[in-house]
Amino acid sequence: MSRRLSETSRLHNDRLYTENDLLQGLRQMSQFLRRRVTKIPIILIVSGGILSLMCFQNRSSTTTINYFAVEESGVVSDVLSQEIAATAQALDLDSRWMSWEMTVPAPTGAERSRWVADSVTQNEVIFRSDELVLYAAKWEWALSSQMKRYGNTNPALPGGSTKAADLDDILCLLKILLDKRRASLFSLRPTISPQEIISWYPQIGFIHPDVWKEVEDAFVETYGFSALGLDAQHTGSRLLDLHIMTVLLGLINHLSVVAGQQYASHAEMLRFLKLPPGNALANITDHTNKLVEDRCELIPTAATRAGFSIVLKYSQR
Repeated sequence: MSRRLSETSRLHNDRLYTENDLLQGLRQMSQFLRRRVTKIPIILIVSGGILSLMCFQNRSSTTTINYFAVEESGVVSDVLSQEIAATAQALDLDSRWMSWEMTVPAPTGAERSRWVADSVTQNEVIFRSDELVLYAAKWEWALSSQMKRYGNTNPALPGGSTKAADLDDILCLLKILLDKRRASLFSLRPTISPQEIISWYPQIGFIHPDVWKEVEDAFVETYGFSALGLDAQHTGSRLLDLHIMTVLLGLINHLSVVAGQQYASHAEMLRFLKLPPGNALANITDHTNKLVEDRCELIPTAATRAGFSIVLKYSQR
């Protein structure tokens, strides 16, 4: 995988931490947790700069550890916050050297339980003590969320990162997943298509169409072979297909949550969407069913009323 160091912006946070700094902080925090928590270890799912620093080794420093606490009870949350602050004071760290903000983009409902289980089963341990274990987020989710982030038009993103650093992380994640694929039963599928990436965690929502081409070009330049399998058929209207599909999936997920419905898999979501018009979601016409089946197999065969109007407009291009 890439070992070139990414530049790290200081626009948002002047405190940068090396791997040794963060390890020292985590060890100190483990000692503090030992006196406070009876149910140990506390398990955290982590993503972002800590993976770049401790796993990909493509950065020399980062600003924070973004985490999601598997045990979401108020007691654990309070203890974590208190001991993060105590560690910061003891070691003269910034108060945000660890941040719970990863809770916001993390999957919701039944999808969250699957994501946590998959991340733990993946067993990519970033840090382990008797009191605290940090697992890397499921690679597929980390890639999807990083690609969405990369599509942000702001060249200097929150958290002290840059688009160049995010692109480097995306390339590392793609390389990990492709190496894993080549060593498995999926070895006959040497690339990972944009459709497949979108299908992993549709809750992530919109990924800008331009991102796919930028990532593919950078990957080919870095490693010498294709990651996404893009060709002439995947540019122009094909990338617009992906744009529309992503918008629909995000919209469907949002309204399904509002309606109190959850799904544990893509297939379950498709079954859920086939509801009669009296519910929050409406059946789609045969014409539009045929359209989406012809255009892109991953677009759901039913959509919300709002999504329906989008697809109809799209079909008249």
